[in-house]
Amino acid sequence: MTDLPYYTEGVCSDGAAILRDGVMMPIEDIVSELNRLTALAHPAPADEIAAASLRAAALYCKRDKLILLRIADELEALDD
Repeated sequence: MTDLPYYTEGVCSDGAAILRDGVMMPIEDIVSELNRLTALAHPAPADEIAAASLRAAALYCKRDKLILLRIADELEALDD
């Protein structure tokens, strides 16, 4: 198992710096890490997941209905 990074603060020139395991992080890495952690801490609400699941199920039902209609048309064509 790998160790988790350890974050500290420091001073760089006239401002603050964030250090990961003692190494100053570029601002792009800090923002990326904050966004990644925010997404992990706030997953999509269950109602959004349920709504997406219902939409997917409805699409599958429409697809199945179209397949059945096509089969019915082909069977009818065979009877002609």
